[in-house]
Amino acid sequence: MDADLIDFALPPHSSESEQALIGGLLLNNHAHEQIAGLVAEADFYDGAHRAVFAAIQSLIGGNRPADIVTVAERLISTGQLDAVGGLGYLASLAQHAPSSANVRAYASIVRDKAIRRQMIARAEEIRASAYTGDTVAEILPLAQQSMLDLQADAGPGDGPVMMRDLARQLVEDIDARAASNGAIAGVSTGFADLDQRIDGLIPGNLIVIAGRPSMGKTTLAQNIGENVALAGHGVYLVSLEMGDLQTARKTVASIGGIDSKRLKRGDLQDEDWQRLTLAASKLADMPLAFDRRARRVAQIAARARRLKKQIGLKLVIVDYLQLLDGEGENQNIRIATLSRELKKLAVDLDVTVIVLSQLSRECEKRPNKRPMLSDLRDSGAIEQDADVVVLMYRDDYYDPASAYRGLAEANVAKNRDGEVGTEYLAFQGALSRFKPADQGAVYAAMNAQDAPPKRVIRNGSDGL
Repeated sequence: MDADLIDFALPPHSSESEQALIGGLLLNNHAHEQIAGLVAEADFYDGAHRAVFAAIQSLIGGNRPADIVTVAERLISTGQLDAVGGLGYLASLAQHAPSSANVRAYASIVRDKAIRRQMIARAEEIRASAYTGDTVAEILPLAQQSMLDLQADAGPGDGPVMMRDLARQLVEDIDARAASNGAIAGVSTGFADLDQRIDGLIPGNLIVIAGRPSMGKTTLAQNIGENVALAGHGVYLVSLEMGDLQTARKTVASIGGIDSKRLKRGDLQDEDWQRLTLAASKLADMPLAFDRRARRVAQIAARARRLKKQIGLKLVIVDYLQLLDGEGENQNIRIATLSRELKKLAVDLDVTVIVLSQLSRECEKRPNKRPMLSDLRDSGAIEQDADVVVLMYRDDYYDPASAYRGLAEANVAKNRDGEVGTEYLAFQGALSRFKPADQGAVYAAMNAQDAPPKRVIRNGSDGL
């Protein structure tokens, strides 16, 4: 639309849609069911229309008929009838209503205009903040969060969902799963058995990978991100511990199978150069974005939203939770708030979010140092908000002569929609990657030490 034709003196609104919606409800009270949860009194621009709609809502909510007479009586009781234009205006609303069959369409227009007015109001608040003495670092996160909150409240479908509609969706989902011969519902992690346990990376899920330092949590998360990106899905990796080049170096080492120390020194052999060339060609086509500057969830959400449009984002990885900036009277409250915000991000953007978390030192005080959910550091809210929690452990970190030397345990300690249990991976630290564990080596370790039987992770991708 030409900006010269827009009347900026008037906020966005549609008097015709407001009138048609109210008129349709006066003609047919049952039509109210179609707009329940979609539009509210505050969404009407005209004060008279707000008052009339509120009266209709009150009457229908009290199981009373809402027609010209009853609405007029309600407005008289509140002293508003003359202000809305009297009985004559109510009659004209009903008389000139196009149809009660299209009230949902009218309500959608009313809601759309209301959201636009809110956008303008919030933009004015941001504009005013930009003129104050606040720093840009303070203003930007608040501005981003303001718009994210508005988007979360903007769309329809926030009201109750009828079971009959859910049943149809469920049948369609079951049919699709049956046709796919039991394939996982989400995007593959690149680890076949892990996929079967957690059903892949499900949109809206928050996955926590936790462990003490040097247990491999960063490597596992980054390997999963590489696999997802190699499969053509967008990945956004927020690394607050490593620089961009360090992150890229780990990715090249993993994909190319190049010793990361030699890669860092530039001391490459002939076969390393060949592997580097192959890895670089793969990286050129990978929809994988690095970021080490987004320290607030609002910033991450804003950038993830842009990346979803640009590269078809499916996965967000945050390394790690305790390094994010957030609000709270103490560390527990701060972490609890961040955990909820990350879960909300996953749901709002319909992506999987993997966040890494540190464990407390309590596990190192026990004879058996394998971590438990109670070791999650700073807040029990992490366990509560997470759909999946994976606890990483390497026995040979504590005992170099361990029978489990070269193996890492990935304990799925929480799985909201599936079974819990421990899987094994072969850890190749020099190459910054995990590989499928040799079953013979795992069973030999189990026989050497008194350990419960556990399954072996198999990698379904050549990317790790």
